[in-house]
Amino acid sequence: MRVITLAPARRTGQYALMPGGATEADFAAVEQALGVQLIAKHRELLAVENGWQRWYGECFLMMSSTNGVIESTQLVERHPGFLAFASDGSREIIGLDMRRDPQPVVMIDITSAGWQDAMFQADSLEDFMERLRTGEGLRWDVSHEGHA
Repeated sequence: MRVITLAPARRTGQYALMPGGATEADFAAVEQALGVQLIAKHRELLAVENGWQRWYGECFLMMSSTNGVIESTQLVERHPGFLAFASDGSREIIGLDMRRDPQPVVMIDITSAGWQDAMFQADSLEDFMERLRTGEGLRWDVSHEGHA
């Protein structure tokens, strides 16, 4: 088992969780373990860095490595069809609603009882990352079930 030490978080810093990007074998392991096909944007992000921690303005995001995607998704039993890909470093897990096409980005609390507690973040992973880059941060006031 490899242990990776991260430097202390700074608002201007970024730290890769695993050196280098994910490989096709890494993607295949996720898809086989979870029975889903990763979307192109998720593959693209992980191919550059296989997990990272980064500040986007006032918003902290921990993008899961391929192994982290498997572990986090398997922990979220009350949300069938949820593919976890990140967290806010605290209680919130961010992922894709794989029950829909295209797959919107949603956020759930670790104690969430089900989909009724999910908060809508963006219509796509591309839109979500763009919102973060422009400093919009996470949404706390838009119910996923109420969002069309």
